[in-house]
Amino acid sequence: MNKKIIFKSLLIIVWLLVIFVFSSFSSLKSVNDSKNIIKDVTTNIVNINNDIGLSKIELSESKLNKIVNKLNYPFRKLMHVSEYFILSILIIILLKDLNIRGKNVYIIVILSCICFATLDETHQLLVGRTATYKDVIIDFIGVAIACTIYKYQNILKRRKLSM
Repeated sequence: MNKKIIFKSLLIIVWLLVIFVFSSFSSLKSVNDSKNIIKDVTTNIVNINNDIGLSKIELSESKLNKIVNKLNYPFRKLMHVSEYFILSILIIILLKDLNIRGKNVYIIVILSCICFATLDETHQLLVGRTATYKDVIIDFIGVAIACTIYKYQNILKRRKLSM
């Protein structure tokens, strides 16, 4: 087997393990981790803004906590979309090297990602977290975005070749 194909397959496996590990964390740890990320980014944005003198922003602890709580849910769902967007892109890249083209790419990407998303939600049940069909749908949004980009990239490539 081609070294590139083995490497790209390993990248997919590593990414699946990354998703699996994140799903293994308790819900409390997961929520706290995402809140800490939002808190750090928000604080850094305010500090950069204040350092470059755009406008002076005063950010009290209570105001920061309100921002963090408001952004936590959308941020967590954006991470779902991002995880499966990346997984889809990795699978698409591998399929290109395997000379799989056309509708077969979409079928393989969609089915494999939805199957893994469903398994991942089931895994979360086993570690004491909740599993929701909504998260599988949100994961699918990342898959759909990746497939759409791939489709339009191919259309643009064909147009460029026909010019």
